[in-house]
Amino acid sequence: NGTTVTCDGLSQWGSVDLAEEGYDSVEIIRHYYGDDTEVVVDAPVSGIMSSPPSRLLRLGSTGNDVLAGQLRLNRISVNYPSIPKIPSPDGYYGIGTKEAVEEFQSIFDLTVDGVVGKSTWYAIQRIYAAVKRLNDLNSEGITYSEIPRVYPSELAPGSTGDGVRVSQYMLNYIAQYENSIEPFDVNGVYGDATENAVRGFQRTYGLPVTGVINEKTYARIFDVYNALILSLPDSLFEHTARPYPGYILSIGISNRYVTYLQEYLTSIAGVFGTVPAPETNGTFDTATEASVRAVQELAGLEVTGKVNSVTWDAISELYNAIASGNIVQPDQYPGYIID
Repeated sequence: NGTTVTCDGLSQWGSVDLAEEGYDSVEIIRHYYGDDTEVVVDAPVSGIMSSPPSRLLRLGSTGNDVLAGQLRLNRISVNYPSIPKIPSPDGYYGIGTKEAVEEFQSIFDLTVDGVVGKSTWYAIQRIYAAVKRLNDLNSEGITYSEIPRVYPSELAPGSTGDGVRVSQYMLNYIAQYENSIEPFDVNGVYGDATENAVRGFQRTYGLPVTGVINEKTYARIFDVYNALILSLPDSLFEHTARPYPGYILSIGISNRYVTYLQEYLTSIAGVFGTVPAPETNGTFDTATEASVRAVQELAGLEVTGKVNSVTWDAISELYNAIASGNIVQPDQYPGYIID
């Protein structure tokens, strides 16, 4: 544009005059630099996040890769208005993101499942680059490095927050079955105990032993944790809450973990009058959100209506306490007079 972006030998206002005479962008470039100027199309561009994430992005996923996808889909929707805008992109894969992904997949003949795998990811990158080229002489848009990092790219000693807390939760659960990992407190602070647990995990699963959780280590922690909880028999959870599924539950998600959540909330509602009981239908609806909010307020947590590992843990503790009080072993006094 001649100010923030300049090019030696190219005149901003001279370009305007040529454009008014009917020159297209390539003809303008060749006017200044000669007819032998080569125009390269579809060259790899550094700075955009071209490599797909090491995991599928779906309802409940969080991270900078989710945020990058959200921002690109919103830009693509300018040229493809049937793609709904994702309100307030924040790195959380909610129902609005799923709907935008599904419409994108439908337009570009991809499997419409609302999940961003490799094929959808590469298609988003390709279409994003294409729509930016439509405005070819304007330095438009964002690069991946310009995206505000709402989630750290790696967790290391001194890190704090929900990313640390989720990792601690999963590592602690793995530690119950893996002797090389020492259990520790889940407190959202990446201290010595967390670093030792990470080193133990990395050593056990053949990763570079750094004590730092990068994307590769986090993906491996999630895979091991997920495989573990899926392998546990249902009989183990007849009277105790299941472990956190590994992703955030929120409005629009429908699966068996929402059913479990609703069952736990209904049990809690039977004891705590401030908690409304949701319908057990397997869909995270507004009634379920209201119940979650009530438990978060009861437990002194941030009231978001979304179930992350911290909220799941609080709900599990309440449910387990209630359920354990309702179980009477043979020959055990039930706590009330038997008529």
